[in-house]
Amino acid sequence: MFLVLSLSLISKADNEGLLNKLLAPGPLIEGHKNLEGKDCLKCHEAGKGISEEKCMSCHKEIKPFIDSKKGFHGLAAKNQSCIQCHADHKGRKFDTTVIDQKNFDHLKLTGYGLEGKHAKIKCQECHTDKRGTKPIRPKEIRFLGTKASSCRSCHKKDDVHLFKGDFEKKDCNVCHGNVSWKENIKFNHDTDTKYKLVERHAELKCNECHLKDKKKKVFQYKWDHLNQKQCLTCHQDFHKNRLGAKYTNGQCTTCHTQRKWSIANFDHEITGYKLLGKHKEAQCVDCHKPNKGLILNSKNKISKLPAIKDLNFTGLKKQCLSCHQDFHKFGTKMANKMGDLNQCSKCHDENDWKKTHYFDHNVHTVYPIEGKHLELKCADCHLPRPKNKKTDDKNLELDLKLPTYHWAQLNSKTCETCHNNPHIGEFSKDLLSKKCTVCHTAEDWFIQKSETAFDHSKTRFQLTGSHKTTSCKDCHGESGKKKFKFTSVDQKFCIDCHNNIHEKQFVGKWNLKDCSQCHSTEKFSPLLKFDHNLTNYQLKGEHEKLKCSECHTSSSEKYNLKWPNYHTKNHQEPFVKPMSVFNFPNLKAKSCRQCHEDYHVGQLGPNCTQCHSEKSWKPTSFDHNKQSRFQLIAKHMDVKCEKCHTPTNDKIKFKNEIRNVVKFKPVSTQCVDCHKDPHKGNFGKTCQECHTEKNWRSTKDFHKNFTLSGVHYTLECSECHKDGKKLAGLSQQCIACHQKDDVHNGSTPNCKDCHTQHFWEITSFRHSLTKFPLRGAHRVIECTDCHNNGIYKGLSSSCVTCHLSDFTANPGPHTSGNTSCIDCHKNTFTFGSAQ
Repeated sequence: MFLVLSLSLISKADNEGLLNKLLAPGPLIEGHKNLEGKDCLKCHEAGKGISEEKCMSCHKEIKPFIDSKKGFHGLAAKNQSCIQCHADHKGRKFDTTVIDQKNFDHLKLTGYGLEGKHAKIKCQECHTDKRGTKPIRPKEIRFLGTKASSCRSCHKKDDVHLFKGDFEKKDCNVCHGNVSWKENIKFNHDTDTKYKLVERHAELKCNECHLKDKKKKVFQYKWDHLNQKQCLTCHQDFHKNRLGAKYTNGQCTTCHTQRKWSIANFDHEITGYKLLGKHKEAQCVDCHKPNKGLILNSKNKISKLPAIKDLNFTGLKKQCLSCHQDFHKFGTKMANKMGDLNQCSKCHDENDWKKTHYFDHNVHTVYPIEGKHLELKCADCHLPRPKNKKTDDKNLELDLKLPTYHWAQLNSKTCETCHNNPHIGEFSKDLLSKKCTVCHTAEDWFIQKSETAFDHSKTRFQLTGSHKTTSCKDCHGESGKKKFKFTSVDQKFCIDCHNNIHEKQFVGKWNLKDCSQCHSTEKFSPLLKFDHNLTNYQLKGEHEKLKCSECHTSSSEKYNLKWPNYHTKNHQEPFVKPMSVFNFPNLKAKSCRQCHEDYHVGQLGPNCTQCHSEKSWKPTSFDHNKQSRFQLIAKHMDVKCEKCHTPTNDKIKFKNEIRNVVKFKPVSTQCVDCHKDPHKGNFGKTCQECHTEKNWRSTKDFHKNFTLSGVHYTLECSECHKDGKKLAGLSQQCIACHQKDDVHNGSTPNCKDCHTQHFWEITSFRHSLTKFPLRGAHRVIECTDCHNNGIYKGLSSSCVTCHLSDFTANPGPHTSGNTSCIDCHKNTFTFGSAQ
């Protein structure tokens, strides 16, 4: 009471200071001593402990690190409260800011890893700020953080680049590493700049290109006109504008490479004019002459070669006549096929001007040269114009000196343009109007006969194969009346000259087919590949590999074939050969039995393709589910065919072999046809009413009329269906099996009215529904106490029926003659009055 009274007499500030002194756990640290004894709520919140916000209100220099999640306080201490590291009330000398410099993990605790040189330097070399005004250790380093935000913050004096533009904004560590400033360089000139260094440029040092501008005191890193000037940005123009526009403006790489400036083997093809043949041997000065002229010797040859830089590389043309004289003097004439004849490269090439040329008289002119004409020289035909043609026209006079290259009448007269016609006066006007080439060829005018020059392909019958070597007279006769018309040519029948060896073999439409469908003029045999798909029976699978004779066998019938024998004199003696008649069966029905014996001997019908195919006779493609009356399901799918389709005692003969008839068509599809009936017919023949092919032993929904549950569900079938009893027809009454267990002596035959299969002892019988509801002591007695001797029906509801012995043992109270016990007694208690 004295303490409370005393506190009430002093001020609020003094009151708090006194409480501080009485309740504080210890003196504050040196930095907080001004708060001691008077201002606890400066750090503490009443009932809530130390407030982080109150710490930050004084230590404002820490808050930016926490907000930016950087530095020690933003990373390592982000999930900790200030008091976990900076405890107080431990005395003036207690230091809350001590750091273990030796074991301090700079990467984990600050986010900045020390690598290379940074890992070797002392902390004080980067952390230079002193604690200064701090109450303890004022001369030591304050490790709150550094002012450095980039490499330049510390190494600005070491910056030798003095970048401007894009790289001015980038820090040094973009290119340099901490391990070695000069060797560990990550800068890639190819990807980090817009100029890729290739060959010799890649071998240069940086300061060989990036020179320091003494006036601006910066290094040159940017060339604004690089895309326009290209090589000329750094290099002088060696050729001094003596090149064409294609190679000027710094496009030096068109000819030069960055590996070596001098060109050992200049590829002239890049100019658009490839040097070939003799042009390869020429020197540059032979075509690219200098503007100042050449120094020639007494033989008018170049005595001193000029420098490359003095040569003129512009103004040259690609036309041959710009350097060479016009040998042919074609002038301005244009050819129909070749066009401008002054384009020398159409005929000549650079290898040898006189010997080698590409001119093809057959292709480039309207007159093809062949035979004897090939032996002629050009000048043998292309002679100068006649000199007796006089005129005052100078141009025409000049034209008379040019060779003749055009004949106006060539298309109509051909040979007569240059040659005389020896047949004048011998042939009719009709034949003379025709060209010589109708009968003659240029191979040899006298040796070649007119008939050999005849183009038979222009007739209805083109000569091919062996017909090419046949003499004309073999077909058209030798003398007298010659045969030039053949009636069967359009049908491609050979019977006009050859006998039909198939006279009796083909029937129907095949007699009207032409011979060329099977035979050729190259050789009568072997036959051409016949397209069997044109017949009524297409060949597939293994049938395609068969020879014709394997199906179309020869019969015993023979006939003699006669045709002229060209190996005898005058073809008088006919050539006779006996021929066989081949069988071509009628396969419209497409029945395999026409060629193959029935392996099944009529057991499966005539259509073999239901199971077999031409591709492979085995295995069969028979689908038991679609092509039979019995579908294979579950276990039946794994059964082999011979397990069901077993041989019988019946015998058949196949290819001189006696064998048993296989059972392929069962009389029925019932299970008992293949499986023994363990029920001996008691359940009929429809096994699938209870069983399935998937699992024979498990039945499905068998006890439909008597659901098994409780104890019955755990019984074996034989426990009920025993002693040879049938599985069907048993009574559903419990008494049929449990008569010996019937304690009711048959008085209540429907056991299920009260009992269940789950718990027999617990019944669902309700005595309250009878004429005698159970109350009081009657509710706890056993059923047999009243229903003894198995009697459950017909018992009297009178109390005396069961309690007669109680009545006679104590007759005194009952002398009144009242025999209704319930008037005095309640069935709640056995004895005692109703009162």
